[in-house]
Amino acid sequence: MKRTETLAKLVALVGADVVKVIDERKAWPAIVSVQIADETWHDFALHVGTLGLSYRGRDDRERRFQNPGKKNPVVDVPGTKPVIVGIWDEGGPPVLVAMDAAARIGRETRQSLFAPLGLLIEAREHGWREHVNEHGEHIFMFVPALLPTYAETLVVGAAPEVERLDDVIETAGLETPAARERVRIVGSRLSRDARFRKHVLAAYNGRCAMCGLNFNFVEAAHILPATAPASPDHVTNGLALCRNHHVAFDSGHIWVAHDTLHVHLSPALLAITGDASESFLKSTRTSLMPPASAVMNPSPAMFQSRDQHLSGPPPWAPAEYIVGLPEQDTDTDEDLDEP
Repeated sequence: MKRTETLAKLVALVGADVVKVIDERKAWPAIVSVQIADETWHDFALHVGTLGLSYRGRDDRERRFQNPGKKNPVVDVPGTKPVIVGIWDEGGPPVLVAMDAAARIGRETRQSLFAPLGLLIEAREHGWREHVNEHGEHIFMFVPALLPTYAETLVVGAAPEVERLDDVIETAGLETPAARERVRIVGSRLSRDARFRKHVLAAYNGRCAMCGLNFNFVEAAHILPATAPASPDHVTNGLALCRNHHVAFDSGHIWVAHDTLHVHLSPALLAITGDASESFLKSTRTSLMPPASAVMNPSPAMFQSRDQHLSGPPPWAPAEYIVGLPEQDTDTDEDLDEP
């Protein structure tokens, strides 16, 4: 099949309502625009092909992207993101295989992209799978309806958690346009959650801002809850917290003063007994640990907006914070630059 025919097949599989071909260019690359869940359009340079047998003695466990051969490098087209995307349709419904190709720009040697056969089969069954190859390249495998979800991972720089996306797909299905749109919307939210988590954990070097714990037990917590209107997914609206401190913060048993960043514990929390409980209390810092850079400091306005959202500071907060809570404007994503 000609590469341009493969491109036409891809557009038909995904849907011309969310993928528009701007310049076919023999499909190496084709310039296309993809609509993501927020209804914005983004341009990509798609280097299109198919996946077939690997021909290196591993046909029982992998498939290979078919590229044009030597002296046909990945091309950098200004204003676009370069992507390798292939169609695997062996023995069943098609699966798309895609990879950010920026690292391969200008490489003239014959390129190969190998996808594990087991993950391709899982992607066909569950909708989405990921693989990191021996070169550290992140390969995504997904049903065609989720190409906009993949495009969003490139736009925001983070991918949704596979387990959470699996749950969404299992619940909503992908059989109808409404179901596919629901999955794309939730997938978008998951990608942005992943970006927020990445930035917040990096700001605190993976350590809890309230006790210093690390070892992958740390999560990204919103100061102004994510459920609040216009809560920004920005590092200054985030804290890196271990699971215990995250639960205590979200449940209202920990309160942070916006001006001093002092950590205050509820009377109920202070009253708990037992060795483990007392260890938790002793581990809690009196003030938040600062992030690695001052530009990532938690925003006082976010703590004040949190208090407003929760109908004021808790009754056990220091008296000077209980009255006279000023009105605060909540920053939005558009007002804040990513770090």
